[in-house]
Amino acid sequence: MPSFYESSISNNYLETGYQGEAPFRSGVSCLGGADLDPSTPAVAENQIYLLEDGEPGLLTTGIYLAGVKEFTADQNQIFLLNALPFEAEAHGLWLDQCNDLIVSCNQVNGQAYSATDPAKTIGLWVRNTTKENSNPLYSCNIINKCVEGLFFEMPCEGTLLNTTSLMDHTTALRMNETAYFSDLLFPIVQEHHGNRWEENPYDNGAVHEATDPLLIAQSRFLVHTSNPASGFWPDPIATPNLDCPSLPPGACDWFLVDTEGAPLLCEPELDCPGGLLELLEVQTPGDLEMAAKVASGEFFSTTHPEGALWSAQQGLYRELLLRPEGIGLHTAVDSFYLAAANGAIGQLQTVREGLRDLYYPSTVLSDELGQTREAQRSLLDSLGWIDQQLITASGQDSVWLFQQRPRLADSLTALGLRLDSIFAKVADERSLAAQGLAAQNEAIDAPGIQAENERTVNAVFLATLAQGIDTFSQDQASLLKAVAEQCIYDGGQSVTYARNLYRLFDDEAFFDDQVC
Repeated sequence: MPSFYESSISNNYLETGYQGEAPFRSGVSCLGGADLDPSTPAVAENQIYLLEDGEPGLLTTGIYLAGVKEFTADQNQIFLLNALPFEAEAHGLWLDQCNDLIVSCNQVNGQAYSATDPAKTIGLWVRNTTKENSNPLYSCNIINKCVEGLFFEMPCEGTLLNTTSLMDHTTALRMNETAYFSDLLFPIVQEHHGNRWEENPYDNGAVHEATDPLLIAQSRFLVHTSNPASGFWPDPIATPNLDCPSLPPGACDWFLVDTEGAPLLCEPELDCPGGLLELLEVQTPGDLEMAAKVASGEFFSTTHPEGALWSAQQGLYRELLLRPEGIGLHTAVDSFYLAAANGAIGQLQTVREGLRDLYYPSTVLSDELGQTREAQRSLLDSLGWIDQQLITASGQDSVWLFQQRPRLADSLTALGLRLDSIFAKVADERSLAAQGLAAQNEAIDAPGIQAENERTVNAVFLATLAQGIDTFSQDQASLLKAVAEQCIYDGGQSVTYARNLYRLFDDEAFFDDQVC
């Protein structure tokens, strides 16, 4: 099967272990500024095994990227098998001084995850990797059984950490004393997008080793719930080097609750390349057989036939949207696409895309927001210059400087009020769009339980969280529970969404091994 990528280091089976005297081994290494071919943008779809033939002090890494820019590491599976018997170090992905990376849909599986283990394993280690033209994005990654799941070191400005699942670790997330995410002048609270702490409580859910509370302000997460049982909140959270009670209130608040936030999840069909798309890449006449079966409704499952077919057809339709070149290769696929576009699958997909767009302001408001923040930056620079000049100024110079400073401060206050006004407009815009989506969603003719579930969950979300309401009525909670308690293989992906939303109302857990 060909790779999804045009040019990449992909589809390899790699084993690494101790060879010779070198203290460092890696499955894939890409070093910027050396012989990196700019036409090779991705390390993708590789299986990398770090085997049990290490020795004390040996450092092995599945994927090592250093000094590269605009690079992608996607859909790799990395197994850290070598570290446990030795006092060795093993890293799934190590990213050092890179820019504008996309690291998504990777799986890192370790063995050492106890504080008593002699090995040092890190799932994803990010060091001084920042934004130049676009934000470094880490999304849809699954990291399991490491001493440290995620480790950020030094400035990592612009980092977007989304929809990452942290399983069983000693410390799920660690930031060292020099690490932060935001611009130093404008500490922007990171909007939390569905990162999951799946095994609460850990020894440490999240640890920031900062000695300066300003670095906490540069690293803050905005989370839609403070309930550790929800899986979206780390437990416990520690800032061991800060005496928080003696600091101003809120100085150590690393994770903040956003009542307008939404519990987004990784959606591999949309967020990860490949999948069923590869069925549409023709090499022999038989390559389209499975896609044609899905399209014609012949996709067969003995245990959950309706749910399996619905999920497969939803996935196929989404992939055809992403890869329209798949249309025209098979009559059954073409007929399915036309019918789905005008039916529940296509209509629900339109609503789903609208849900994502809710959290992106219009171009007009985005431009206004950017211009206002740039004006803030300019005024702060001017204030800083005045304060610097006042140190040595005298006579008329100092008088003029003292006159200018309050004027600039007043202008800065006015810009703050303008920002408040823009944010209010954004909220109104989002609420109006949510109402329009709710009407579209209500008009969908749902042909089966899977479509009806998705329409139900959409309706509750659009009536509440999408409009800044963080509580459910008893009727809304009952609707969510009715979906949440179904078997996911019968009720579709919306069962998972319903469970996540219902946790905002009640901590009840639903287990598929009991309901399926």
